[in-house]
Amino acid sequence: MSNTEDLLLAADFPAATEPQWRSLVDQVLKGAPFERLISTTYDGLPIAPLAQRRADASPVAARTGGAAWQILARIDHPDPALANEIALRELNAGASGLSVVFAGAGSAYGFGLPVSEQAIARALEGFDFDAGAALELDVSLQAGAVLDAMLAKGFASSNRGAGIRIGHDPIGAIAIGGNAARPWTD
Repeated sequence: MSNTEDLLLAADFPAATEPQWRSLVDQVLKGAPFERLISTTYDGLPIAPLAQRRADASPVAARTGGAAWQILARIDHPDPALANEIALRELNAGASGLSVVFAGAGSAYGFGLPVSEQAIARALEGFDFDAGAALELDVSLQAGAVLDAMLAKGFASSNRGAGIRIGHDPIGAIAIGGNAARPWTD
């Protein structure tokens, strides 16, 4: 059913077959029809509960094979000093980076770091950009203001920008807010 070459723990077990799986599913269904597990898209396309991998499928490039996973700590406190305290505590406890959510971002849920040079500088005080830690910024419509503040404080200069990712969803933000902070052409 699946390729277990790269799964060392799975290699200790025999490969499962679809008939074995169906037998277990039938036990759980207790006489209910198997079709009950098949869902459909809005377009009416069936989605099986378990599907075989296509023979011509190729891997999807997501992250480099063998690259370490990153554990990012969400930092969304509106007080930059407390946000900094939380960020440094998380990094010292093993987080490999920060996911900083700014006020007004779609995922801020009423919180978020204020968008100002002072707030960003205070919240990221002590963050070592050169140590390889990742920095993810959820900025929504305020991407320009956040980036301007980052540049003004020198956070995105030289090689420091290599580990910075920016989450910018202008269409989602317009849908949530009803309008854009800047003209669409900007």
